[in-house]
Amino acid sequence: MWEFLKLAETKGYSSYFYGDTTQTLKALSTRLKESLPNLQIAGIHSPPFRELTMEERDLEIQNINSSGADVVWVGLGLPKQERWIFDRLNELEVPIAVGVGAAFKFLSGHVQRAPGWMGNSGLEWLWRFGQEPRRTWRRVMIDGPKFIGHVVLELSGIKKYD
Repeated sequence: MWEFLKLAETKGYSSYFYGDTTQTLKALSTRLKESLPNLQIAGIHSPPFRELTMEERDLEIQNINSSGADVVWVGLGLPKQERWIFDRLNELEVPIAVGVGAAFKFLSGHVQRAPGWMGNSGLEWLWRFGQEPRRTWRRVMIDGPKFIGHVVLELSGIKKYD
């Protein structure tokens, strides 16, 4: 995300940040403006942490589409952000929509990244679990192993997924 935003600053691409908390998004915007002063931020929005009404959903889509954004970055966490993008794909008039998980927290400075050796070794998840166990326990203890089990089933030919 960071590398793309550096490119976006030079090319004039605009970004819309959707997800996380208002506090995180404000800190993200501030940090991005300090580091990338010419980056175009088309908008930010922290949705409520509940199911949206149809009116709220339609208004959000309208706001994103009218923002002129080239990219909408969706930070709702896995798998919510992927579902959000999939469910709205036909309505969004933004060329690119990307699920970025905790990237807003990292780039805003609210969550510290793992040391380089850990991240490069694929152990960022372990660092996050150590930093935020209450937030990440389900992903680490249940969702991750369940996903690996499904991958093994498919690769072994025992089960086929569409």
